[in-house]
Amino acid sequence: MADRTTAARLLDQLSDPERITLETLAFIHEPVSTTVLLNCLHDLEQRDPFGKPLSFTRLSRRLETLRAKNLLTHAQQPVPEILEALCRGAVQNGAFAQIQRVVRRHLPFFTDQGKWQSRCGRALRELRMALYGQDLTQVIESLDFISRHCPDINTQPSPIVTCVTSDFDRAWLSAQPLSLQFFVIDHILQYGWSYFTACFDIVDYLEDESVFVDISSIERTPFLRLLATHYLLRGEPEKCADLLAAHPEFFQGSGARGSLNFVAGRYNEAWNHFLHDQSDQHS
Repeated sequence: MADRTTAARLLDQLSDPERITLETLAFIHEPVSTTVLLNCLHDLEQRDPFGKPLSFTRLSRRLETLRAKNLLTHAQQPVPEILEALCRGAVQNGAFAQIQRVVRRHLPFFTDQGKWQSRCGRALRELRMALYGQDLTQVIESLDFISRHCPDINTQPSPIVTCVTSDFDRAWLSAQPLSLQFFVIDHILQYGWSYFTACFDIVDYLEDESVFVDISSIERTPFLRLLATHYLLRGEPEKCADLLAAHPEFFQGSGARGSLNFVAGRYNEAWNHFLHDQSDQHS
């Protein structure tokens, strides 16, 4: 695959059967046999051009065609350049819910059954499906399982970082519930702080006033405070000061002004601001 622009053009040229095949493989995520994939596609009511149930031979030819287009690996996984676009496309065209049900039926995830490698691979799949299905509870549970049991997966980069930033889609992120948005953005920024990795797309998103124009001040507050924290931890106190000056009402009682003065070496001012914020919290 040359680049994401080429990938996007090739995706636009796919037939409907090719697209549903790739979308199903994108959510399966792990290497899978043609037989298991065929069973999934049968449940999705995929048929050949003559209206008959899709055959093993015809599916095999379809997979060979997708490999020839450099859209599919020999492990029958979509190439990374198109993976997230396929998942978001399935959500947009309405195929996601049915694909999710079929994949879970044929490739179920059990926390206490199977080899650890298989369990961890399927926990990663559950995390991805939960993210695209806007299921924050399942996202948190899957992350917890991976962090405790899957050291090979729980490494750089985090699965959520990969899902969201490898092919960043501002429109997709802004369409998510605010609770999921905040969780994802906080997770990605914390990853960046821990591993000294820039998250330019996420920071640009937080800095864009138009993103939050239609939400209440209460809903916007945690996002602005997260941005201020990012500026401080990245050593950008000037940006933090500008943010606090532009939106003072969002930082009352937050400790942000005290922290800003502290990193600037103005310890007496910092102490006074901390005391003031503490009194605000108890007033």
